[in-house]
Amino acid sequence: MSWLAWRLFRAQGYVALALLACLGVLAVATGPHLADLYSQSGTAGCSGDRCSGLAQSFLRDAKSGLTGAFYSIGALAVIAFPVLAGVFWGAPLVSRELEAGTHRVAWTQSVTRTRWLLPRLGVALGAAAVTAGLASLALTWWASPIDSAQGGRLQPATYLARGIVPVGYALLAVAVGVLLGAVLRRTVTAMATTFAVVAAVMLAFSFWLRVHLLPPVHANVPLELSDLQTFAETNGGHMEVVANFAQKGALVLTNRTLTPDGTLFVGPADPTQCDRNLPGQQCLDWVGSLGLRQDVTYQPASRFWELQLVETGILVALAAAAVGLCVWWVRRRLG
Repeated sequence: MSWLAWRLFRAQGYVALALLACLGVLAVATGPHLADLYSQSGTAGCSGDRCSGLAQSFLRDAKSGLTGAFYSIGALAVIAFPVLAGVFWGAPLVSRELEAGTHRVAWTQSVTRTRWLLPRLGVALGAAAVTAGLASLALTWWASPIDSAQGGRLQPATYLARGIVPVGYALLAVAVGVLLGAVLRRTVTAMATTFAVVAAVMLAFSFWLRVHLLPPVHANVPLELSDLQTFAETNGGHMEVVANFAQKGALVLTNRTLTPDGTLFVGPADPTQCDRNLPGQQCLDWVGSLGLRQDVTYQPASRFWELQLVETGILVALAAAAVGLCVWWVRRRLG
């Protein structure tokens, strides 16, 4: 059955090899140029206020031309691969056999349902994990200068294309696809449902769950008026004053400006110091005299690998549960 499973998976295997070959060629072709840009920019090892300007100049050059195209295309390929693997590798694996009725031929040839399912499922899961892992490894290595200049890899679009998380999503997507194919018994329906489920899981982790995988760090520091994110007057005469957070690459959960007694600062603006053309220097000086503080909860950039390990562990556990449920369904519920 293992040999037959591979024979049936040959087309998908060739597609995976082609994807890896393209990524590898582009990484090798553009990697030296990116490394030269990084070393010549002076970003590595710099200190002081000039670092921000050097980093921005390097990022502007790195994200243009062929290196910029590969940065975007490579990230898109690594992020999209788990979803596509679930849709095109996982969902048809069982549903196509059920629609055609060919599963009955195997089951009447002294082949148990479990022995019929597990080799094919194992080949698909293994190919998905290896492809996602190698693609992510190549992009993580290639993009390390850019990630270093940006200060971290916790932003959703970057995080999903780095480290070991793509492997977890690839395993989950294929397992969910096979399970939905077995339950729904219709290939197109299973493919569409797999796309929706896997995309929903990725979005849920990116925008709601990931920030809570580890207890966030809390900081309460004096408000830095030299790096303001928002300084405006809202309806009703209230003020909105928010400063950028100083820790580069951190994933900020909450960012509030508090008065010295710990309440949220909402103004109102002093009409003798501030006019409608906020922010003026006189108004900024007045705000600076209030002793305001910036209260932030965040995940620091240094937690990248901790978050990756926790999230990947959850994804692998969910994939294992989906595989177990799929085996039970095929053995007990399919007629």
